Amino acid sequence: MCSDNLLNFIKSAKLKNTFNSIVLVSSHSSPLFGELLAQLQGDEAVPIVHYSNLWKPPINYNIYEPSEVVLSNFGSQLVVIAVLDEETTRNTILGNALRLAERNPNINLILISRLKNPRRSMIARGLFWRCFQFGLLNVFLLTIYSPNEVFTYEPFDGFRLIKIKDITTFSKRKIINLNKYKFKIFKFGLPPKVILPQEGEDDLDLKGFVGNIVKSYIEKRNARIHYVKMKADSVSPYLDLIYFSVNKFIDFALLPVPVGHFVWGQLSYPIYLEENCVIVPVPKIIPSHQNLRLPFQRDVWLAVICGIFYCTIIIYIVNSLVIGKKDIWDAFVAVFSLIIGIPAMEPMNRIKVQKKLFYLPLFLFGFILSNLYLSFLTTFLTSPAYEHEINTLEDIYDAGLKIVAENIEKLQLTRHIHYAEYFPLLKAIHYSECVRIKETLDNSNALILGSDSWDFLDETQRYRNHVRFRKSKSCIYPFALAVVFQFDSPFVEDFNEHTLLIHQSGLFAHWKKQAFFEALWAGYVNTTRTTVREGPVQLSLEHMRLAFLMLIFGLIISIVTFFMENCLFRMFS
Repeated sequence: MCSDNLLNFIKSAKLKNTFNSIVLVSSHSSPLFGELLAQLQGDEAVPIVHYSNLWKPPINYNIYEPSEVVLSNFGSQLVVIAVLDEETTRNTILGNALRLAERNPNINLILISRLKNPRRSMIARGLFWRCFQFGLLNVFLLTIYSPNEVFTYEPFDGFRLIKIKDITTFSKRKIINLNKYKFKIFKFGLPPKVILPQEGEDDLDLKGFVGNIVKSYIEKRNARIHYVKMKADSVSPYLDLIYFSVNKFIDFALLPVPVGHFVWGQLSYPIYLEENCVIVPVPKIIPSHQNLRLPFQRDVWLAVICGIFYCTIIIYIVNSLVIGKKDIWDAFVAVFSLIIGIPAMEPMNRIKVQKKLFYLPLFLFGFILSNLYLSFLTTFLTSPAYEHEINTLEDIYDAGLKIVAENIEKLQLTRHIHYAEYFPLLKAIHYSECVRIKETLDNSNALILGSDSWDFLDETQRYRNHVRFRKSKSCIYPFALAVVFQFDSPFVEDFNEHTLLIHQSGLFAHWKKQAFFEALWAGYVNTTRTTVREGPVQLSLEHMRLAFLMLIFGLIISIVTFFMENCLFRMFS
């Protein structure tokens, strides 16, 4: 009988420590179930769980509801036996067994059926195909009519059925050789994560730290690649990815997606972590024609006010000593008249001493004030003045900027009520506009970028000597990125194992460090470098021309005013 062959397998596997638990899935009317269960329960060394929702079993059976069966309690050494000897309940029983095996591809699944010739049966191929969709490779078919024959399948060779003698030799199979299986992959490049091959290059010549993981996985598994491109009228690559994933037009996507935000496929383990931050324009240089006013915005006005009080006291002392008039208001009017260029002739004519005594403090004050202003002006000419730095949301408000984000990113952000303060500033744009901003470094607005994308953009703008963006202090939330596969993909767990090995070997850190140089060599970075120098510059005669002209102009006005005062004094005296 078929049960004898199965029992021989269990005894042999138990000696090799292949499994530690057995789960039976069957219907209440199965003629084989009673015999099989009785023989299995005779050996108490292996715990047996009967799992079914099709019948009300006797009290002495160990029954578990679907929600109570936790595969983590069994580990990977688990055998699931599905009795499919009835055609009416075949699909239901297989569905229950596959639910147990979901996300655990190391499980051994044994199917028992009434098929007479499994090699030519489309039903057998269909059963194996459903198991393959759940990522199961250790699947074995036993038939009642041929109890000594055991079949398994070759998933990457046309689902060819293989007749085997010993099940244990095929247990714990892993995906090693895909036999030129052609992966259907959604094509979308996003440096530094994924750098696509240029025209004329091999389709598998992927770069970037995620692209290199995919490339190495495909090469190690002896597979090929077929790109599924974006729609011609695409609104967003994320929407295309949802469409292709739900309809199973792709095996997986090159574009990594945030874990927790993408629920339309089966995600791999997180590959890496990053956070979204607000990238703002760098402070702009204030135009040179405004530099003349900048010195007066600091300490010069304080010097002017102190100078007015200083000259007022000097004139008050001179008037009190020479003409005996102690009038502080008259002295202040005289100083104010000199500032606006209208001499107060009457108070000046009362001074009977030489004008040198009066002009000496004014000359000293003017000399100090002129040098103070010119020193500030020279500083602003040689070290250009910048606008106020943008670091917070309040600064973005004050600067009148918007925070632009791709449509899907804005939609995801608006779902988080914790970031309501960002909502008035957000502006949705097309993904092609995002690409244009990064290529042209258009800093007319702020934008949301992941930390790795920002590092790549920062290296690009510094390489081009064209710095237009900086990272603000406003970072929104951290998130993990993973590769999305189609539902029930058999490759997810194998890809996870490959990714973990990549991380452990240190290759991922190396690829991440070299991503910018790979993009540079691949032609993804605009290598046009600007010659504009920013920051402090060397002082030259060109910078001092304005200060020199102001000094000459002030000296001429002072001399002319002095001689006019003397001439007017002689005419009226």
